[in-house]
Amino acid sequence: MAVSALYARCMSAECFVAFQSLEEKLQQARASRDQLDADMAVAERRSGQAQRTIAAVMREVVRWKENAEVQDKRHSEVRTALSGMWPAQRGTYPC
Repeated sequence: MAVSALYARCMSAECFVAFQSLEEKLQQARASRDQLDADMAVAERRSGQAQRTIAAVMREVVRWKENAEVQDKRHSEVRTALSGMWPAQRGTYPC
């Protein structure tokens, strides 16, 4: 049965009210769908931003570890150099 025939058949007040109620529910469902689509787009964008932030933090962690290793090596070299100089300088000062 075509929609127009169904609509013509439902011209009674009860059917008309039911038809209007169904149309309102359809509009509400469409509005809800549109809102959910918008929310989904925002969530996807935020997810992408979060993934980029995590990747940047992981790169920084690697860089910091490399920096720490270089600093430890330099500290060790300075300590070795100073410990080698101490006995040589100790004899020059009167105790």
